[in-house]
Amino acid sequence: MKFKTDYETFRGAIATIGKAVKKNGINEMAVVKMEVKGNILELSTNGNIGCIVQVELTDGEDGEFVVSFSELNIFSLRKCTGKISVSSSDDGNAMTMMYRDGNAKTVLTRVDVVFNDVAKPEKDTPKVALPFATLKKMVAETIFAASREETNAGYGVHLNIREDEDGLLALTITCLDGLRVAQRTAYAVKNGDYTGTVIVPPEQFKTMIDIVDASDDDANIDITIDSGKLYMDYSKKHVCIPVLDKKYPAVQRMIDGEIGKDACKFSITIDKRDFIESISCVQYVLQETGASGVNSSAMLKFKEKELEIGGIGLSQYGEKIEAETVGEVPEPAYFNPDFLKEAASIYPKDKITIGVIEPKAPIWMCCGDSNEYVYCVLPRKRE
Repeated sequence: MKFKTDYETFRGAIATIGKAVKKNGINEMAVVKMEVKGNILELSTNGNIGCIVQVELTDGEDGEFVVSFSELNIFSLRKCTGKISVSSSDDGNAMTMMYRDGNAKTVLTRVDVVFNDVAKPEKDTPKVALPFATLKKMVAETIFAASREETNAGYGVHLNIREDEDGLLALTITCLDGLRVAQRTAYAVKNGDYTGTVIVPPEQFKTMIDIVDASDDDANIDITIDSGKLYMDYSKKHVCIPVLDKKYPAVQRMIDGEIGKDACKFSITIDKRDFIESISCVQYVLQETGASGVNSSAMLKFKEKELEIGGIGLSQYGEKIEAETVGEVPEPAYFNPDFLKEAASIYPKDKITIGVIEPKAPIWMCCGDSNEYVYCVLPRKRE
C-alpha cells in the first residue's frame, strides 16, 4: 500500500475522524483503518459513532493498514504544507510517512486487531436530503432542550420523517430532556418511500452534525435510516450512530397536531423582548431574597389582556406585560426561568405565544405560524 496527497488535506481528514474517536473514548484500542482504493484514501473508525472520511490522492496503490489513533493523530498536530508520501513495508507491519519535502519521516506500526467495517445502509434504502445550513440551524434551535440528562426516560433527539397533507416531505427534529421540548420542522427532498421515526442520543447526534459540517451551506446532506442506525452523508464524509429503543407517544402527538398551538384552550401573545426582560428582573429580585431551587421559579399569572410575571414569596412585586389573549384564563403556573428565557431567546420573531392545553395543566409554548417552531417547558409547581 502506498499513496501521495496534500498534507493539509490529510491533516484535516485526521482531525475530522478524531471527532468520532474522541466521542467514542480514546484508549489503547482506538484504531483507524487507512485504505487506498484507486485514487481515494479512506480513513475510518468504528464504535458508537462510525465515521469514514475520504481523501483524494495524486498517486495510490491499493491496500489497507490499521493504526492506533494516538499515533496517527501526530499528523494533525504538525503544521506542514506540501505533499506527504506514504508506503508500507514489505511485510506490511510498518508504514513510513515522508513529508516536509522528504526531510521528515515518521514510521507507524500496524495494530493487529480485527477491524469491523463502518456500517452503511443498503444501496436502495430510501433517504431524504436537505441543505446543510437548514439542518445545522434546526439543530442549533433545538439541541439546547436535550443538554441536561434530567430524566433518563425522557431524554433524546426524536427525528420524524413524514408526508404532509400537501404531499411534501417534512423532517421534524424534537429534542427533549423530560422537562422541556424544542421542535423544528423543515421540508426535505425525498428519494424513496421512507417515512417513520427514530430516537438517537443527543451527544452523538451533535457530534454527527459536527463531523458532516459542510463547507458549502447550500450543499445537501443525505439522511438515511436503516438497520437500527441513522446515517448522514456529505461529499467525502459518512457518519452513522445507533438509534435508541425508545418511544415518546406525546412527541408524536405534538407532531400530529394533537398537542400544539392549534390544540390550546388558551393562548396569550406578548412582546418577546418585554417577556425576557421581565423574567430577568424577577430573577434578580428572587436572587436578592436568597431564593434557590423551586423557590426561584418564575410565576406566570395569566389575565385578560395581560401577563403578570412574579415569583414565590414576591406578593408585592410583579412584572406586567400587555397581551392579546384568546380563551378561558387558566391558573397561574411556575417555571424554571432559565428554561423560559432560553426558548424565547432562540425564537426568531418579535412576538411569542404562550399556549395552555388544559386550564389545570399548563404547558408553555412558543410557536411559529405553522408550528414550524415549538418550544415547551413543563411547569415546576402549580399554585
